[in-house]
Amino acid sequence: MRKSVLSLGALALGAFTFTFASVSLPTVSQAAMVEGPEVTWRLSLWGKRRAFSEGLEYISSEVAKRTGGKFNIKLYYGGQLSKSKENLDGISIGAFEAALFCAAYHPGKNRPLNVLDLPFLPLINLDVMLKVHNAVYNHPSAKKALAKWNAHLYMPNVLPQYEYMGKGTPPAKVSDFKGKRLRALGGMGRAAKAIGAVPTTMPASETYTALSRGTVDAIGFPFTYTFSAYKLDEVADW
Repeated sequence: MRKSVLSLGALALGAFTFTFASVSLPTVSQAAMVEGPEVTWRLSLWGKRRAFSEGLEYISSEVAKRTGGKFNIKLYYGGQLSKSKENLDGISIGAFEAALFCAAYHPGKNRPLNVLDLPFLPLINLDVMLKVHNAVYNHPSAKKALAKWNAHLYMPNVLPQYEYMGKGTPPAKVSDFKGKRLRALGGMGRAAKAIGAVPTTMPASETYTALSRGTVDAIGFPFTYTFSAYKLDEVADW
């Protein structure tokens, strides 16, 4: 049976949103009429419950409600089921039924999806971004790449502009980034390298330790609230 995967993209601009594939679910009044066995999906996540994951919490609640409790999606935080870079591996062997994954964490696993990591894409608004996302995910090459992991994409996540929070002297101009070690994924990493910075890739759950120990000079995230969610504001200077 093909498993399911929720995808975390890595775009350079836009606004955060969840999109969900069109599915046929009964209304609340029809819920008692749902037939068949009870089904529970385990969904692998990294980090703690936060603003980013509230969309998944809502989906979990609504799916259970609209199926009269026949279909339940249980969320597992903090890498309980799998490390963030290994969620697709877990999907492929049937360790769990659903997962969030970031293609930029492991670019070699889903090369067609990494086109969305390119910096400075001319995506002028949220509607355009969503259409581009869906076009990429529905492309035969993307579906083929996911099929290798026995996975099917259910929901893309469109990300806003990346921002940085770091330690030491804050950069006042582009040239000040030269030599700085930045947590910058995918295309953002290539853009960072172009201005003389040294990009590195790491899961969000490792950023607090990396910044506090000086392994990196700054952390890049696409959500302003994320810095607080991972407590980076406690150790950052700017």
